[in-house]
Amino acid sequence: MTITHIRETDDRLSQIVADAHLQIPNALKGSPVETTARVLSSLLNSLVSLKAGILDLAETGNVYGTCVLFRVFLEHILKTNAIFLKTIDEQSDDFAEQYHRLGIKEAFDYIRACEHAGLQIGGNPKSVLDQWIPEAQALSGKEVRQLEEPFRYRALIVTIRDLINTGSPDFLSKIIPNYSELSGFVHGGPTASAKLDLIHGEGLTASELYHMADLSVSMLYSAHRWLLMLASAVRPEFERRCKLLGEALNNENN
Repeated sequence: MTITHIRETDDRLSQIVADAHLQIPNALKGSPVETTARVLSSLLNSLVSLKAGILDLAETGNVYGTCVLFRVFLEHILKTNAIFLKTIDEQSDDFAEQYHRLGIKEAFDYIRACEHAGLQIGGNPKSVLDQWIPEAQALSGKEVRQLEEPFRYRALIVTIRDLINTGSPDFLSKIIPNYSELSGFVHGGPTASAKLDLIHGEGLTASELYHMADLSVSMLYSAHRWLLMLASAVRPEFERRCKLLGEALNNENN
């Protein structure tokens, strides 16, 4: 198997989903899962871009770049899966709304970064945040920082494992080891160099690149299926594509 074969699989699956993830947010307007549809569609757009980058870098033999993007891809997948599962379990947009509120924490972090850089921000970080985002006025600084907690790596793992209620090996068994092992690539840690030395020294470059490229395609279309499943529960016109994609994924995995 080669990256070319993975691209062919990507093309086949892409023809099934077409632009469904772009259509679904409008199709689910006014439904109890409207916000979730928008959030999942946005995350899927990001995953599509990351997958394309992973395949391009893998094809050129760029192990370091592929590892960095794959690690980012896995974090997006965890958020996507947790939001989908929580919405299905609770039949509400609550968790997706919490995800939206992460924007408050991100804005707060940016303002604090400007302050730490010695830039004049016109007040303390919280007062500036309140001017930027009126919704933040009802939150203390501690509450703003806590907005991120449900979406940290370990919290997402707990949420997903509780909701899928399966033992290992499972979906998370493909993610957790890769996520931890690849963190050094994102943060410039010493484990990245050690991993590269092992890969090159053992002649594992092609197999490592194939592994990351293959998983990125498989997980991307699993995420597409999650959104189609959500949409199918409200709009029956998405049921056919959801079924076809499920069958295609089963065939690829067998």
